[in-house]
This record gives sequence, structure tokens and C-alpha cells, in this order.
Amino acid sequence: MSGIGQILLQRGHVVTGSDLTLSEHTERLVALGGRVFQG
Repeated sequence: MSGIGQILLQRGHVVTGSDLTLSEHTERLVALGGRVFQG
């Protein structure tokens, strides 16, 4: 999801999601304005 999520965020869309563990990929999405939940 991180690839398409990054593109969508750069185009102004709202992106939310979850992952079992946080990583550099999820942190990048958060830095771009996405919301990522752990669990």
C-alpha cells in the first residue's frame, strides 16, 4: 500500500490504513500526511 498511498497523498487525497508493525514505509506515509494505525 505504501507506493499507491504515497502517490495519492501527493495528489491531495486522504489516506488511512493499518499495519501490524510500523516501519520506515509507514513513517514516510505519516510524514506526507497519511494516518497509519498499528495493529
